[in-house]
Amino acid sequence: MSKVKHKQTPDITQLADLYLHLARMEEAGISNVLAFKILIETGSKLSAKCYQAITYLKSGRSIAESGYQVGIFNQLDRALITVGEISGVNSLIFTSSSRGIMEIKPGILER
Repeated sequence: MSKVKHKQTPDITQLADLYLHLARMEEAGISNVLAFKILIETGSKLSAKCYQAITYLKSGRSIAESGYQVGIFNQLDRALITVGEISGVNSLIFTSSSRGIMEIKPGILER
């Protein structure tokens, strides 16, 4: 895989919200393409990146790789989500990541 240069990945609040959204959509059995479309329709700040990610998803790429290619996920996010995809626990990965971000967020903001 080629190294992708990102302008800027989402801030931690946006990422936590995205993970929570993706976890809920995964639990409801909604496809990744439709989950991103819903984010776009709700006016997410990540709409442009979600729209780009849909193109990658439709070409057969995983959500981990699609999100990484458009700058939604960094390398660590991509690795964690790939593990979730392979093991069939995406919802758990998304939920845990969202909770983890929200738990460490106050400490980061106090610095």
